[in-house]
Amino acid sequence: MEFEKYVSELDSLEFSKLKSQKFEDKDLIEKKSMVIISVLGGLIGVDRYMIGDKAKGVIKSVSFASIFISIITVLTIITKKVLDYYGNVTGNITITIKDNIAIAEKGLFSLMYALIALFVLYVAFVIFDGYLCYEKNLKNNYKILKSQIK
Repeated sequence: MEFEKYVSELDSLEFSKLKSQKFEDKDLIEKKSMVIISVLGGLIGVDRYMIGDKAKGVIKSVSFASIFISIITVLTIITKKVLDYYGNVTGNITITIKDNIAIAEKGLFSLMYALIALFVLYVAFVIFDGYLCYEKNLKNNYKILKSQIK
């Protein structure tokens, strides 16, 4: 068995000394797989589901959905207000962001910027949480392998 795939290098050396011992890898998650899962599914909590933290996975999913739906809703409101205003205008016009802010109200644009900032913070949290999931996966793999020693 290639222990390097599942545990840290130091732990790998510890297990590789036990040459006569047979290990099963059916419950282990490879390090590479955990990184890929964290990168691709970390925003919606898939990485937490994979290591068994279902409650934290649900919290990440609900957080992402809330932020995403809020951004889409505010963007839709702003777009509708701007389109309603410019729907009656004929001829060539130049539209600037300043005009759109005046039409859609400054508060809505402030809310939009706040939601985008919140989303950026959420992504930073997800990156950090992905690292924590990676470390927890290494510990889980270590415990599983340690429990198989006779």
